[in-house]
Amino acid sequence: MQRHEQVIQLSDHVKNKLKSYGYSPISASLINKSDERIDSNDDNNSVFLSPPETANRERSDICTTYEMTQPSGLLFTDKKISNNGNVSVLQENYRKQKECQECIRRYHKLLFERQQSIRLYEENKKLNEQLRLSVLLNHQYKEDIQQLKYYLRKMNSHLCDYQINFNQLQQKIVSQKTINLKINEEKKVEIDDDEQDMTIDHLKRLQYEIQMYNRLVAAKQEQEEKRLQNQIGFFL
Repeated sequence: MQRHEQVIQLSDHVKNKLKSYGYSPISASLINKSDERIDSNDDNNSVFLSPPETANRERSDICTTYEMTQPSGLLFTDKKISNNGNVSVLQENYRKQKECQECIRRYHKLLFERQQSIRLYEENKKLNEQLRLSVLLNHQYKEDIQQLKYYLRKMNSHLCDYQINFNQLQQKIVSQKTINLKINEEKKVEIDDDEQDMTIDHLKRLQYEIQMYNRLVAAKQEQEEKRLQNQIGFFL
């Protein structure tokens, strides 16, 4: 029976898988059960896979089956060394898995720190904006305070003028009241004098009228007496 050989180019991923399953990472083909000859001039990435000679069915012309046999005992003369190799492979896988978990943990930690940094950046941005607005408001308040101080000084000057004018007006009113009081007193004296003069004149007029009346009465009585005497003399 003719033997068929197939060369398979292995990738790094497949090589790592082979290592994890205990295959030797030597740059040669695996040795089958019939101690087939290995070509030492093949590439490091090529492996010769030979089909088993004790196949249950005949090999077809169009279908070729391949079997990957485990490493032969010729490659490992000491069983203890093979076990140590498996242990080292498991340790390596555990180390890689641990490193992957550590990478994931670091990634999540970095992601969390990044989110925290973004949040702190946004908060700092808001605080800076609030600070800027506060500074602008403070500046505006200072300008308003300066304007208010100016208006306050102006109002104080006006108030001082008003106070001076008020004091002058008050003094003028007081003096005018004093003058008016004196004038009123003088007018009252004059009125009293006039009233007194009018009273004397009135009394004099009354006295004169009384005298005239008495004279009229006396003249009237004298005429009556004369008339009576004439009548008495006529009868006699």
